[in-house]
Amino acid sequence: MFTPQSRTGLIIARFLSVDFAVATCLGLWHLLGIGTCASGGPFEIANECTDSAMTWGLVFGAGLTGSIIVSFFTGFAWGWAMMFVPTGATALAFALVGDPGVGADTAAWIIGPLFLLMGLPAAAFAIKEAVGGADFSPDDTTRQRAENYFRNTASVSPLATAAAATAPQIKVTPPAQSTGQQLARLDALKATGALTDVEYHAQKRAMGI
Repeated sequence: MFTPQSRTGLIIARFLSVDFAVATCLGLWHLLGIGTCASGGPFEIANECTDSAMTWGLVFGAGLTGSIIVSFFTGFAWGWAMMFVPTGATALAFALVGDPGVGADTAAWIIGPLFLLMGLPAAAFAIKEAVGGADFSPDDTTRQRAENYFRNTASVSPLATAAAATAPQIKVTPPAQSTGQQLARLDALKATGALTDVEYHAQKRAMGI
């Protein structure tokens, strides 16, 4: 999902998703009333398409295409719900009270319940997010957490710096080595080539050996 850069952008995207859903539902309602149809060709056609069939087909296609595009900017739950719940409710309502065209009654009974089953769980989740004030897409949540982290780090950092500056400095002195340990260290350094013969004997003289 792409994420609007502001809360206003998210609201605008969701407002557009409602508009496209309305267009989809209007187009679907009228197309179900027309039913399956065809025009032209050499064969006999049982149901000739009316002039409005093309118009409502374009309205339905534009609404559906717009819903899909805008869903990438509205958050997953909201976008999914707006694509399926209004369409399913429209098809089910038409199946109950509409005047179906040829073959439209069966299609309405199939589309209605199926789309509602697909969309209602997402709608419930979107409502839960909105009520809880967390109706952000995953990108929004990630960005908000990052901003909070940097803000908190910036506020704590001066205090941490001041505390470190005033804290007592503790110097750790390594334990003294015995003569045998120092000689063994020198022998090891000479064996690896880290000390030349001259440096090796100079170190031994400094140790009093």
